[in-house]
Amino acid sequence: MSEQLPGETIDARAESARDHEALSFLRRYEVALVVLEGPGAGENIWITRLPFLVGRGEESTMALTHESVSRDHAEIHISTDGQLELVDKGSSNGSFVNSERVDTALLEDGDRIRFGSVRYQLLVEERGPMTYVAD
Repeated sequence: MSEQLPGETIDARAESARDHEALSFLRRYEVALVVLEGPGAGENIWITRLPFLVGRGEESTMALTHESVSRDHAEIHISTDGQLELVDKGSSNGSFVNSERVDTALLEDGDRIRFGSVRYQLLVEERGPMTYVAD
């Protein structure tokens, strides 16, 4: 659950529904950020939980050490209509989707994402049915 602020109420059912949507999405799709340049170019960073936090901070799911990335840079989560959404969290150097600076953006397979000056491509593939092969 998210941290509760003084005087704030949390609707546990709504939060539980968001968690359920995120789990359902990740069961249906494999999601990764493909490193486009620099050390690790071509490697996949698998998104295995949502929200997916990006930044230099210790609480980040994907901790980046590049100086162009803010401590609490961006978040990828499931939007209210069940799609992947990127939200910039007030970063100094911005978040970009397909070269456009965004505060929020719905994401699709193949989108090019940049956090500060660190570049990735989003990979979203539907998982195939599980099969069993008898020996």
